[in-house]
Amino acid sequence: KICILLCLGGMQEDLRYPFEVVDAVIKHFPTVKKEEYERVVKVEQQAVFGQKELKPNEWRVLNEFYDKLLRSLYERASIWEKLYFRYVKCI
Repeated sequence: KICILLCLGGMQEDLRYPFEVVDAVIKHFPTVKKEEYERVVKVEQQAVFGQKELKPNEWRVLNEFYDKLLRSLYERASIWEKLYFRYVKCI
């Protein structure tokens, strides 16, 4: 879900290497802090590559970051983009 929001926000960079695109994420989403993004990437990698269950606080970190990206996209969107996000992308 987070990758989809990053792409909707205008990210053209390769998201396979998340630590190399930190500056691009901050450029496209000014409300995101570098440390926050790096924490989210570490939690995601721990879940995917470490195949460990996420703790409740880690789920909260991911959900809060997702909500922050969603709010940022929605705030800067035009009325037509808001309709598109709401009814086509269902976010």
